[in-house]
Amino acid sequence: MMRKTLLPSMLLLSLTACQNTNTQGLETTTVLHNDLPTTTVTDKYTNNITGDYVTDGYTKRNEGYDWFAISVRDAGQDAISVSIRSRIDKKKPTCTLDTVLHKAHDGRYQFWVDNNPVYLRFNDNSLSIEGETSHLQKTAFYCSGGATLGGVYQKLSDTLDTRQLDNSQYATSLNYGDFSTQVTSTSDGNGGYILQIQPMGEDIIERPISDPVVSADVGDMNGDGYPEILVFTQSVGSGSYGDVIAYSSNKGLSWSEVSYPELTDKLKQGYMGHDAFALVENVLVRRFPLYLENDSNANPQGKTRQIQYHMIEGEASRQFVVNEDSEF
Repeated sequence: MMRKTLLPSMLLLSLTACQNTNTQGLETTTVLHNDLPTTTVTDKYTNNITGDYVTDGYTKRNEGYDWFAISVRDAGQDAISVSIRSRIDKKKPTCTLDTVLHKAHDGRYQFWVDNNPVYLRFNDNSLSIEGETSHLQKTAFYCSGGATLGGVYQKLSDTLDTRQLDNSQYATSLNYGDFSTQVTSTSDGNGGYILQIQPMGEDIIERPISDPVVSADVGDMNGDGYPEILVFTQSVGSGSYGDVIAYSSNKGLSWSEVSYPELTDKLKQGYMGHDAFALVENVLVRRFPLYLENDSNANPQGKTRQIQYHMIEGEASRQFVVNEDSEF
């Protein structure tokens, strides 16, 4: 059985691939409003830092030099989505990471590796991944062959050449106690995607999905000592409608899909997408902006709705049920 460890609650709506080992009882958990960053449609303040950044080896890529690329995109107010890829080595990617980062108080963007902070700092035409030496060494978790992510990356003025990069739409590794899994999503060539979940030492879970993956998480939602894997997707387009794909371990012997409900008519009032999801102390939290009658999709002026879900044993399968909802 997997070791359970109690850690302080720490929410990153991004996927940071750090260990998620909180096991607080579900019946006593209440998620505070300020535990989740407010969702917004766009953030004008990140437009000047979005783009593609590469290491020095990129200019000699056709000579066989190793190189890394970081693609930075807007992810809402004070948030960026980051995709890190490296040159494919023997048809396998050596470094992959997809995450959403939120701005720290000093202006840098922060993520966590094994509960240690690492930062992205943007300069005029470059970014650097920095932190304490021991923390940067832990970024080797995302790579094979001993590479780390620390260093300086130069911003490209032209289009990134992706021919030598891993073509996965999303890729990350997740840890929970002694359990680990890889989550990847690749294009199926027909407008959809193939989701693959590879728990360590177990058979791969593979299924087609219609929308791209934006993040993933792992935790023990029913307190049985075995994990649940949650994958969050978001539709392409102005609505950015979110969805949850989840699998629950059957005492380490097999995996069952967890049913995720549609919004009720009441909870759907004012809803036009732009969902944000997170697993907070083993409670699934969903947040989205509310639109008034004449609001455009890009400019919601209503409040924010937050919904908390618990996982229960249903008649046919495990399922998520609404435990609490609020507006603020």
